[in-house]
Amino acid sequence: MNTIKRIPRSRQYVFELALPWLVLIFLILYTYAFFYRIPFPGFNFSTSRAQVTEIHIQDLGRPSLEIGDELIQVGPVRWDDFR
Repeated sequence: MNTIKRIPRSRQYVFELALPWLVLIFLILYTYAFFYRIPFPGFNFSTSRAQVTEIHIQDLGRPSLEIGDELIQVGPVRWDDFR
């Protein structure tokens, strides 16, 4: 009667199985943060009211955004055209 010997799984084998899943999880989290959590570096704004709600970076050298400021235009795009 032939018996099949089981080969013990090495750490490298487990790592090779886990690595693609870890990369996938990292990419999903990075994509979520990039597009939904932190879409505008430096500040967040309300899309319904076009007002600044949070400021993450303060530029002390020149006038900057303040909470409650209203977005009217960014570059050549006016807020009314953006909506």
